[in-house]
Amino acid sequence: MAQSQDRWASKILALPIFSDEFAQAILRSPYSNLALIAAMEVHSAGEFVVRVHEWSSSVPEDSRDALLTNGFMLEQYWSLASSIEKAFFESTANQLGFGTCDPVTTALSAETASARQARAVRALLERPAQQPRKILKKTESDPSTTPLLNQETAARWKR
Repeated sequence: MAQSQDRWASKILALPIFSDEFAQAILRSPYSNLALIAAMEVHSAGEFVVRVHEWSSSVPEDSRDALLTNGFMLEQYWSLASSIEKAFFESTANQLGFGTCDPVTTALSAETASARQARAVRALLERPAQQPRKILKKTESDPSTTPLLNQETAARWKR
């Protein structure tokens, strides 16, 4: 699972807005785990930077300076990490085998639900644009529509 987390963080850090030093510092820190970033429950990039400074003791010594001096890059990293959070969790659930068990349904507003219901009822009550063609059953006494073909078929059966 750690490789998957590093893969997502590596995709973000491969963008040219991040320096190599900063990218390596993130990958060596616990912040390469996008699940941790989601669990931090910060609501803005500024809050994320403050939280990283508060938790600086959890970052290795060789990475600490690169993270704490690049507030702008930390903000950009949080913005990108939080925007791909849904895709990250869907991928993780899929890899664990739970991806298609419980599809996420989007909640409909009351107006949308009532509009859908009204359209469905209207579609059921309206007459179709073209009436369906009636198919008449053939009876055995009806003459064939292809008498010549019937004669040829009968001649073949006699041989």
